[in-house]
Amino acid sequence: LVPLSLAQSVFDFTSYDENSKPLVEALRQLNLAEVNYTVLMSDSCSLASKLVASLKRPESLLKCFEQKLKKHPNAFEDKLKLLECHNVLKCFSDSVNRLEERDKPTLKRLPFYQATHGRLISVGSAAVCVLPHGVPRKEMDALGRRRNVIFLEESFSLAPLFQFLEFQCISSVDVYCNFILQTFDIFSKEARFAHLDYIRHYILPNKSIDDNDKSRLMASLKNTAVITCEDGSLRKVSSFYDPRNEVFIVMLAKDMFPPDPFSQREWLLFLEEIGLICVVSRDLFTMFAREVAIEGAIRPSEDTDKKSKVLVKNLFSRDNVIAEGLLQTVCDISFVATEPVEEKFRLLHRQFGEVSGQTPYISFKGSVIAKHAKIVWTAAPLLPQWAHPYNYRCLVTLPVSTSASTYYNAICSCLQVLTEPTLDLVISHCQNLCFKLEKDNYSDVLESQKYTRIIVMSGIYAFLQEKAVSSTIVKERLKDTPCVLVEEGGRFVHSKQVVLELYRKDEIRPFLYGMPAELSEFKRLFQYLGCSPSVKPSHYVMVLDILHRRSMENMLEPNEVSFASKAVKGLFETLQDIPSGMDGISNLYLPSTCLFSSSLVMEVPPIVLARSTELIFDDAPYYHDRIREFDFPVVVDLRKAGVCIKSNAN
Repeated sequence: LVPLSLAQSVFDFTSYDENSKPLVEALRQLNLAEVNYTVLMSDSCSLASKLVASLKRPESLLKCFEQKLKKHPNAFEDKLKLLECHNVLKCFSDSVNRLEERDKPTLKRLPFYQATHGRLISVGSAAVCVLPHGVPRKEMDALGRRRNVIFLEESFSLAPLFQFLEFQCISSVDVYCNFILQTFDIFSKEARFAHLDYIRHYILPNKSIDDNDKSRLMASLKNTAVITCEDGSLRKVSSFYDPRNEVFIVMLAKDMFPPDPFSQREWLLFLEEIGLICVVSRDLFTMFAREVAIEGAIRPSEDTDKKSKVLVKNLFSRDNVIAEGLLQTVCDISFVATEPVEEKFRLLHRQFGEVSGQTPYISFKGSVIAKHAKIVWTAAPLLPQWAHPYNYRCLVTLPVSTSASTYYNAICSCLQVLTEPTLDLVISHCQNLCFKLEKDNYSDVLESQKYTRIIVMSGIYAFLQEKAVSSTIVKERLKDTPCVLVEEGGRFVHSKQVVLELYRKDEIRPFLYGMPAELSEFKRLFQYLGCSPSVKPSHYVMVLDILHRRSMENMLEPNEVSFASKAVKGLFETLQDIPSGMDGISNLYLPSTCLFSSSLVMEVPPIVLARSTELIFDDAPYYHDRIREFDFPVVVDLRKAGVCIKSNAN
């Protein structure tokens, strides 16, 4: 028996239809007090049914639950299965408009709510969030404990009840932005992967989700460390680089790329949207170029060369690289690997910057395109053919109304690359070669090297003849340089030692030459450099002066006597044609001898080159007896030198 005040703690199971049968069966399992109509008189049954709880009045059922829970707080624990609990709650959800504010605490105490971890729970006074279908449930209970939130499974049929109870029914985007991503570090590696996979496969492709919500989710992903590294730590996607980018592959360590499985193509497309670094920015490129420059200077290797080539390729394949301003930034960074010139050229002279057989890394600034190597390899860094921007034209879309030649010339200009060497560089190269190879003038030169010399110097002569003859600078710089190649490539001499028109028989090798036939095409250049069109007295004066310096005032060797005699012959014969040929000549050395020296007992007295102003010309041999004791040096007999006096000579 129960008092009338507790009548609603008793339930009437007699009046229900077939549709309510599952609910009635569930309620009976809760051991609710049931009206015993068998002990009541028939006229009392109607009154009793109006006083007790009934399915016709779901709010009365709630009173019945309340009374039961007052006596036994855990009376409903583990009594019902999931479907039975759902039927009970659905009863209240279907009649939610009959519920009142005071009913909420009792409803929340019922242990009939399915949590995301699968168990049936009561929510009490805790904050409740209804999790949408599809969002991975793994370890959501841990998230709930961290955030002091109970996560319930979504149920469309219970939505009215959840709304009445003020449970937070949020979208999948809100779940990630407001809960999961904010505490992503509490999840295991497997759970993190499951969430990212769900976002990638189901949220982002879902057209029913608003674009603004997707953007909000993407922003949260960008600002959250979501990638689990091999050491278990979490990093933002923006700290990783795209392994599909060739520059990143050669320049970065393995841990700078997303770990598996995020390195797979389908994942990279997703990561690209949330911060994966896919493009080599201006600052990144500059940093990489400096790294290669340091490595190239300290410990160059094949890997360093590869890095250099990949960077150069990236530089010239960038869209509108001129407007980007990167060219001016990196032009003076030495990150370009060089290539040695042909061995036959290096045998003549080492390459510019070469140390111990190795050529250094170079910058674009001041380099010369390698096709000009023959006329500049000792004086300037050579830009290899692979580093020429024009080679990458197939990788770039040219700006509108811009020709390829104009575009790539502009690139070279920004990089300060010399598409054609300057006069100064070619002159310096010429001097480097000439002064170096002049030292071999008295050595045997291989025929192959002679041929290479001719090839190289012909290139230099051609450039100078085209560019230099209108300027006095080149003439001034080369006047003291042995820049004329003679003896079929075997010797370098000064321009003043070469006469444009001089027969082979009249040459005084190695002091005076006619212009070599193989270099006749450069006649204009040689004349500009100081080669005389015809032989003059000054040429023979020069020969005698060279011989004097070589002999150091000692007795001439037989071959030197022959050279001196030929020079004297040429001198006096040309003076007969050019009486003014000695104008401006202050010193003249002539072969001399001391006729009466008693210290020498030789059949032929020694011959020495002496200053002409200190010599006596022996034109009166009949006075020898009178001057025998004075032993003055006299000029050798000119007839012995083969000097002939022309009939018209003065």
